[in-house]
Amino acid sequence: MENRIEVGPLLASVREILSGATKPILAYVAAMTVVFTLMDLYNAESGHFTVSSIGSTVAGYLLMRALVLQTELAAEGEVAGFGSYFGLGLLEGLAYLVGAILLIVPAIVLMIRWTPSIPLLMCEKRGVAQSMDLSWKATKGNFWPLLGLTLLGAVPFVLAVALSVSLFGNGDPTSATGIIVSAITNLCLTATLAYYALLALATYKRLFRPHEGLAEVFA
Repeated sequence: MENRIEVGPLLASVREILSGATKPILAYVAAMTVVFTLMDLYNAESGHFTVSSIGSTVAGYLLMRALVLQTELAAEGEVAGFGSYFGLGLLEGLAYLVGAILLIVPAIVLMIRWTPSIPLLMCEKRGVAQSMDLSWKATKGNFWPLLGLTLLGAVPFVLAVALSVSLFGNGDPTSATGIIVSAITNLCLTATLAYYALLALATYKRLFRPHEGLAEVFA
């Protein structure tokens, strides 16, 4: 019998993971907010963009690794390495790009159906292809709740961008106002990315390890 996703319990799981892993979440949000704001300040030149992209990928791995260890879903030495994480992210990213070219909707479908793929890879070392395949199968019938929770996470970022544009327009990013707007926008962006990491891990736990209680881990 397949496990079903319900919005309320899954959000409760997200909050529970957050309560036990506040430090790595705050460290990630603070560090990446600074990095992205500096990128805006320097107009995202190609060299800076490459460095930022690599840094963002490494930070994403370190965050997920910390979450996996904090929740004790895998022990030290059992978590998949950065190479596997990078390979999965690269393959999924290419698939999202192709999907986006095909009128966006396929990319959204892929993103939702692969929600637990990274935690699955990191917790169980399933391999890139198998993690994607198992995630696709496990999320069958759970698309709409996951889509709703994914869209919910994007709300703060969208509101921050809309508010910044309405209040300040497209001002000089090197001005004091521009830097403040950039910092606020990037803070919302990184908080959204952190939320997606929490959502991915909570989804993995619900679909693949539903009988393990987080409350016991953080007691």
